[in-house]
Amino acid sequence: MNYILYCCINKEILVSETIYSVMSLSTSFQFSKEIVVIITDFDESRFSILRKYENVIIEKISEHTASDWMRPYIFNVKIRAINYFFNKYRVNVIYSDSDTVHINSLENAFDRINHGEFFLHSYDRRFTRDNISLSNVAKEQYMAEECKVIGGEKLAKEIIDNGYLIDRAKYPIYSSFIKGNSGILGINYRYQYILENVYEMANEMYNYYNYINSEEFAFSYAFFQRGNVFKLDNVVMHYYNYKFIRLLLAYALDYFDGSDKNSYEYYVTTTNIGNPPKNIEQIPSYLRRLKDQNIINNGYIGFNTDLALGE
Repeated sequence: MNYILYCCINKEILVSETIYSVMSLSTSFQFSKEIVVIITDFDESRFSILRKYENVIIEKISEHTASDWMRPYIFNVKIRAINYFFNKYRVNVIYSDSDTVHINSLENAFDRINHGEFFLHSYDRRFTRDNISLSNVAKEQYMAEECKVIGGEKLAKEIIDNGYLIDRAKYPIYSSFIKGNSGILGINYRYQYILENVYEMANEMYNYYNYINSEEFAFSYAFFQRGNVFKLDNVVMHYYNYKFIRLLLAYALDYFDGSDKNSYEYYVTTTNIGNPPKNIEQIPSYLRRLKDQNIINNGYIGFNTDLALGE
């Protein structure tokens, strides 16, 4: 069986996002070879809609454990959740953020993870020996990008000026390194040991730079040090830039969690988004159309239909 892991703690909105993401799995491909594990500090009854799927497991943790996982850096929770899963299930896994839409099958990705390959959701930036010594224009563009992220300016300056993070011997930026997005993480169980490396690097980076995306930088660094790393942005949509997609997904799934129906109706009537799609496969193209019409801002939509798996 193939295992997909979610971690849903602390925030009510994550419950709704997780429910929709799991439901999208059931519509995007044959949902029979997968077991979904949801680690949560919410009561199991909150996920009652998912009881219709026999292959969904709710792993309840205490609020104390959840709070401990988030200290001192909030995104430690992702690292700790994967480690908790490995300790209990001892199998390969794809971790999925809650703000995801599963549009195509993960079966090919699981086959490759079984052979020791790694997956991220997407690539954010490639660091090569050429663009470590960036032109002034490229430096300004990179700085502008990272300055949008908490702690990014100090991090970017160190990479540009020195070609390493914190300590030259410990964290050099290799020519093969690519910073990826960790909305999806595919990892073979035999690599559980790297989670402590990821935890250490993420917390050192957070303490030194106050960089809010330290965890995904650390996952990327650990993955690229150890094997082939591929992306899944043509299989899974990660809508961190456009949180209103949660409401469109609910509409396409014909299920609104909590008060989302009211939120959806308000959003549709107060914005110029037209007629939302009635199936999840149309959401990426619909979003691109809104971008082309300048109805929404020009962020990354979290999905790429132009790539074959693994390119």
